[in-house]
Amino acid sequence: MLTLGVQCWFCGEGIDETDREAVEVSVRNLWKDEDDDRRQCFYLHSICAVDRLQGATMMFSLDVFSDPN
Repeated sequence: MLTLGVQCWFCGEGIDETDREAVEVSVRNLWKDEDDDRRQCFYLHSICAVDRLQGATMMFSLDVFSDPN
């Protein structure tokens, strides 16, 4: 089942609810006060997140969000 209005930031395709490890990325200004809740959210397929969220010194890992059971 495709969730209306939820598209992957990277590939632009809709995110299906069966992608149980799809993620939401929230971005805010690093130097604002913690009380400033202005932010922008992006949604990613699990595979797009793993493939594209790789930095020079850090790797993105979906297992942080996975249910161990």
